[in-house]
Amino acid sequence: MWNRHSCQLAVQFIERLRDARLTEAALVQTGAVGDPYDELEASLSFNQIQYALVLDSDLVARLSQEDSDNAYKEVVKRLMNYGSPGRQEYYQAMATQWRIGERSVFLENVLASLDHLAMDSSAEAKQAIVWAYQEAKLAGGRC
Repeated sequence: MWNRHSCQLAVQFIERLRDARLTEAALVQTGAVGDPYDELEASLSFNQIQYALVLDSDLVARLSQEDSDNAYKEVVKRLMNYGSPGRQEYYQAMATQWRIGERSVFLENVLASLDHLAMDSSAEAKQAIVWAYQEAKLAGGRC
């Protein structure tokens, strides 16, 4: 459970940084003034995420070695290679790929596991299939 929680915090941290980066790019494009990173650092919830994440120093060290576009790989590796991953880790890894990873990689993984997912009647399995369907439609058949 601790590992899943650390990975969940890492995903939230990366999402917040990604959102600040996108906001900064939008501000530059529109000529507006503001610093999304100052707002982020002033956010109580972001600080709580940072402080909690620091308790997993190994994960923080691994994440700091990756750029933000590839950080999801460390989270997925941690979920799938730590202890004996079960169903929860598997679906959390898929959600991590969807939320902060490369969507094409997510789609490939779902397609590779489609038979297994189709037999699973859980909400997580259905959600993964829906996300994959959405990504396939957005990709316009390029997959």
